[in-house]
Amino acid sequence: MALLRGVFGAFQRCMVQRPKTTAVANTTVLWVVSDSLSQYVAPDRETGDTKQGHNWARTARMVSFGAFLYAVPAMKWYALLNRWFPSASLGSVAAKVGLDQGVQAPLTTASLFVVTSLLEGKGLEGAKHKVEERLMPTLRVNWCIWPFIQAINLSVVPPAFRLLVVNSVCVPWLVFVSWMTNKKSEATEATGATETEGLMVLAHG
Repeated sequence: MALLRGVFGAFQRCMVQRPKTTAVANTTVLWVVSDSLSQYVAPDRETGDTKQGHNWARTARMVSFGAFLYAVPAMKWYALLNRWFPSASLGSVAAKVGLDQGVQAPLTTASLFVVTSLLEGKGLEGAKHKVEERLMPTLRVNWCIWPFIQAINLSVVPPAFRLLVVNSVCVPWLVFVSWMTNKKSEATEATGATETEGLMVLAHG
């Protein structure tokens, strides 16, 4: 217990002294863990085998988006919501959750699909197809889960730790997202071709 308190205290100090660096480091670690877990849990897209070896290129794509394009903007987004709606009233929390889920979640999810598709070499057409085919089904599931998590996160969790909460919840959330993004594309299912990317939605916070 003393060790955990010490680690948490050190994390608090880092968030105060180096918030951006800490956010990037925290996101990198948790996204590596999340993607690694999802690769083990979700069957291989072609054989159904979970023991095909770790796809480090996929993990690198995920972490590239999370660390360089998501972590700091998400931290600033939560700070902005807190400035716009500083009180803990029901109306303020509802407004923050509404903006988070109505604006931030779709933009982050679509951006993740686009960036990882481009990094995989699928081009703009591949990215466009991924967004059109997967965005709304993913968001529908997202909206069944994340509004409740964010209602707690944006009302009782200190602003400095909100990204940590989101990244931590993303660990089990990624299991669904990995299945969603690795399943056969509707456009190629008839020929047996499969998609080659595994993506993480964050969403959402």
